[in-house]
Amino acid sequence: DQHTVIHGHSNGIGAFAIHPNKKCFAFGEIGHNPDIYIYSYPELKQETILQNGTQRKYSDMQFNVTGNYLATIGASPDHMLTIWDWKVGSVILRAKAFSQDVFSVRFSPYNDNRLITAGTGHIRFWDMARTFTGLKLQGK
Repeated sequence: DQHTVIHGHSNGIGAFAIHPNKKCFAFGEIGHNPDIYIYSYPELKQETILQNGTQRKYSDMQFNVTGNYLATIGASPDHMLTIWDWKVGSVILRAKAFSQDVFSVRFSPYNDNRLITAGTGHIRFWDMARTFTGLKLQGK
């Protein structure tokens, strides 16, 4: 068996996601201002680095069903829910997910504009909605 190790992430990995087409994957670091790396598979070529999504650690991440967006959850102290256009490397939307720990983020398998976050004492439903001022994240 051949094993490949991707080096350079000394504080560890906090979250990992596989793209729906299985041709790339993402992982988020642990540490001060951690980055997210997107690698192609099976080539293991670095495709993109996403920056400034959270302060200390990524708790979870998931691609939407079509694979266009990547949702990430930051751990304490910010608990930020960030939706990325990962191919461009930019933030589409961002909102504080909750005031306590958030452990999980999932896109709806039926609607790319709906998400769920869950953590200490809560489950929250989110819509990416078009308003007269633009696209917004609305939590319920």
